[in-house]
Amino acid sequence: MRLLWTTSDSLAARAIQYGTGSDCSHVAIAFDRLGSVENKVFHSQIGTGAQQLSLYRFMKENRIVHAIGLPMISVLQERDLYIDYLKKYSGQVYDYSAMAYWIYRATLLKAFNVKLRSEERRV
Repeated sequence: MRLLWTTSDSLAARAIQYGTGSDCSHVAIAFDRLGSVENKVFHSQIGTGAQQLSLYRFMKENRIVHAIGLPMISVLQERDLYIDYLKKYSGQVYDYSAMAYWIYRATLLKAFNVKLRSEERRV
């Protein structure tokens, strides 16, 4: 299992990278040890929401910028997490109000150099 930070050539990816000042625009979870099933990637995108794709198909449109392996879990735990993610998150759509707020904050930062106050940075 790996956490993947990726980017692509899409307009949305470029806008996210510009707004965040980051070299990546997307985060996904790769499930590499599902046994006889091909490797899967779980991610979310505008329009389709949370979904799973084969790693091969995901990589046709995305480039991995950073990856962190999570070897501390067993193959069975990885399979169980994959099934849980599919049940819980498949098809869930973006939080569009959060996205609108992010666009607002990115505009303030880029146009007026207004940074987040420290109390707004807490998650």
